[in-house]
Parts: sequence; C-alpha cells; structure tokens
Amino acid sequence: MVRAGRRRALFATAGPSSAAPACAGAQLHLAATPDAATAAAHHSHQAPDPLELLVEIRVQGNYATPDQDVIRIAGVTVGGPVPPDVVAEVEARLRASGRFDEVEVRKRYRSLTALDEVALIVIVRERPAATAEAPAPGPLKRTLAG
Repeated sequence: MVRAGRRRALFATAGPSSAAPACAGAQLHLAATPDAATAAAHHSHQAPDPLELLVEIRVQGNYATPDQDVIRIAGVTVGGPVPPDVVAEVEARLRASGRFDEVEVRKRYRSLTALDEVALIVIVRERPAATAEAPAPGPLKRTLAG
C-alpha cells in the first residue's frame, strides 16, 4: 500500500497524464530530458567553431604558368580565412581562367591536433599552348593550319 502511494506521487511530479505509464522511472527521465527545440536553442548560443586559416598552398601539374600566377587566379592567400566552400570556389576560378584542362583542389588539415590550420593542394593540367608548329587541338587547329 505504501509502495503504490509512492508511485502515484512520482507520476504527479512528472506531469499531467491521462493514462498511467508503464514505468515511473521512464516518465521521470523523459520529463527531465529537454526536447529537441530546447536542445537546438541551447546549442545555437554556443561559440562558433574556431576560424580555419590557410597556412599553405601547394601547386602541382603546372609547367608554363608560375605557381604565383595559379595562386593569384585561385584568389586565396596564405594567412587568410578558409570559407566552407573554398574548394568549389577555387576550382571554379581556375576553370573560368581558361588556362587549364583539368583542375582539382584538395583541402587538408596540417595535423590531427591543429584543425584550424589548412593546406590547399591545387592540381592543374594546363592547356597546351598554340603555336604555328604545334597548333592547339580543336577548331583553332584548322584555322592555324589552313
């Protein structure tokens, strides 16, 4: 009899309910756990992730275009912030320049412990230069040769 009275008291403190729950402990646990909206609001007030900084840029695959020119076209600088979509942005800039047949950019962290230090590896394949002796492939070839 005393035990049943204690259970009723636990249900009353957990909140109003029209049906008796199967386990008083579970009801108390649910009442003490914040709902998803409260948890999301709590997390949104936390400080943002630390700013990622670009500490190194490596250029590979270029033979006629100097590294500094590739980096200038890429539009990034060592010591600058790294936006979340930096890979797509740099690839788009390099492709839009018209100098490269293929472009690949890889974002790497400098170490497992320093996740705010980023290195970009820029891999390009340059378009062949058009000359009278070796015309560029495609429609330009007919124009130069003809």
